[in-house]
Amino acid sequence: MKKLLLIPLLLVAGFSCKAQTLFFDKLNGSVWSTSSGVEEQPIGLLEDHFENTLHKDNEHIWTFEDGKLTIERYDSFVGIWRIVGSYSYEADKTHGILTISNENEKFAFKVGIISTGAAAYLQPVKERENR
Repeated sequence: MKKLLLIPLLLVAGFSCKAQTLFFDKLNGSVWSTSSGVEEQPIGLLEDHFENTLHKDNEHIWTFEDGKLTIERYDSFVGIWRIVGSYSYEADKTHGILTISNENEKFAFKVGIISTGAAAYLQPVKERENR
C-alpha cells in the first residue's frame, strides 16, 4: 500500500521538476505578464502571448533577454507601455533560484511552476538585500 501511494507522489515531483527546468530553459527571450513589480512579493507570472490581448491598467510585462530583465507597466490612461525598471538576472537552474538585481537591490526567488510551465510563482528566498 505504501508503494502505491509513493508512485503518484514521485510522478508529481518529477513533473514539477521538469516544468521548473523548462522555465529556466526558455527564460532567455521570454515575456511574462503580472500585476506586480519586482518589489511586490511573492509574484505570480503568466507567460504572455500578445495576440488578441486586452491590456489592463497597471499590468506589468517582464521581458528576459541576455541576462537583462526589463519591466514595463501599461498606462491605460494614455494607452502606452512605460519602462519602470531594468535589472540584471541570474538563473540557477540546479537550485531553482532566480536572482534579480540592480545597483541598489538584490532579490532572490525560488521558482515554483503552476500547470504546464505557462505560469510561475516567485517566492522570496530571503529578505531583500541592500548592496
